[in-house]
Amino acid sequence: MRRITGILIIFVLGGIYSQQSSAEVNKLMLKHGWSVQSSAKVKEGGEAISKVGFNAQTWYPATVPNTVLAVLTENRVYTDDPYFGMNLRKIPGNFPKPFDTYVFPKTFNSPFRKPWWYRTEFQIPDEYDGKRICLHFNGINFKANIWLNGKKLADSEDVSGPFRVFEFDITELVQFGKTNALAVEVFAPTGQDLAINWVDWNPAPPDKNMGLWREVYLTFSGPVILRYPAVLTDLEVPSLAEAHLTALCEVKNLTAQEVSGILRGAIGDIKPESCVNFVIL
Repeated sequence: MRRITGILIIFVLGGIYSQQSSAEVNKLMLKHGWSVQSSAKVKEGGEAISKVGFNAQTWYPATVPNTVLAVLTENRVYTDDPYFGMNLRKIPGNFPKPFDTYVFPKTFNSPFRKPWWYRTEFQIPDEYDGKRICLHFNGINFKANIWLNGKKLADSEDVSGPFRVFEFDITELVQFGKTNALAVEVFAPTGQDLAINWVDWNPAPPDKNMGLWREVYLTFSGPVILRYPAVLTDLEVPSLAEAHLTALCEVKNLTAQEVSGILRGAIGDIKPESCVNFVIL
């Protein structure tokens, strides 16, 4: 008869950068209702753009995730299929050679030299009042300033890197049952940035994939969330008669107060005989 022993390890973390994975957390995808425009055509700043009722009627409608070039192509700014023939080379702002993207900056006639704005409005149902609200970006290329309801949430010094994920607790900034406004000023990578790159047989788009290229969403939870669960298995060899399991997860306190509780878990029909008491500062 095989025997299984286990160890439970909890990592207690703080900070704003991480990805949500708790199955108990509700999620609201911010996919539809976005508008996109070049900062060269917008005189207002983030404080004004991120306020409810800002006039974005002349902006390009979009869904997210989407790069700037994809939005412009969907809105027929560039009518030729960029995947056909040499059409990609016809779009303004391309590079002297399709494979020299790591050497050459964006050309001076490029519409992507200046940052572009992504903007949307959303509502949070009253039923979530009392929950902790977190805003997640699963991928921004390459840098961004983020504004919510007229207040700057983060700037490009911190929000940088296409493969990083960002999380912000926005509980104190949102209105329940009312409209909220989110604005993201996105900057394309430069020749010195460690970003997405291309080769001669996979030519670079002129915007260098700038934009919100992965999902944006809200999560609703209690004061404590569990994330990144994992189970490490150490089999007894060569008999394989026993398996020693180490269960790992992160615990995060979303409040400014101390939170205490009891953590219980199970692996299939196997339940630990004892629970873990924890205090999160």
